[in-house]
Amino acid sequence: MQTWRMHPDGSGSERIPETGYVVLDETDEGRGLLCRNEGKPGIWVISGEDGAARQIVPGKVARTWTDVAALEQGLYHISQGNARATLGFYDYATARVDSLLAFDRFCGSLAVSPDHTRLLYECVNQVEIDLMMVDRIP
Repeated sequence: MQTWRMHPDGSGSERIPETGYVVLDETDEGRGLLCRNEGKPGIWVISGEDGAARQIVPGKVARTWTDVAALEQGLYHISQGNARATLGFYDYATARVDSLLAFDRFCGSLAVSPDHTRLLYECVNQVEIDLMMVDRIP
C-alpha cells in the first residue's frame, strides 16, 4: 500500500515515503493522517509536512480498535469484540482509555461532527445469507 498527498485542487501529488499504512482518519487539526500498519501495531500519525510516521497509541492499547476519529485532545475509537462493539476515548495527555458505550452488534466507520458535539457511526443490524443448491452438477 502507498499513501499519497495532494492539494485540495488536485495539484502537487506526492507519495509519502512511509509504506504499508492504512489511513483511518485525518488528525483534528488536519496536519496529518491517523493510520494503522499491520506490521507495526498501534495507531500512527503520518505528518502532512515531512511524511514521517510516529506512533501515538501503543499497539497493546489499540490492538482491538477498528475505527478511530480524532480530536485535539484524543481519539474516539470503536473496539470490536465477539458480536459486540464498545465506543471508547483515548486521552493523549494521560494515555487513559475510557469505555463510553457498549453496542450489542458490530459497529464501525466512526466520525466526529465539525463542532465536536456528535458522533456518527454505522451498525450492522441484520446479516442475511441465502443458501443455494445445485441439483445436478454437469
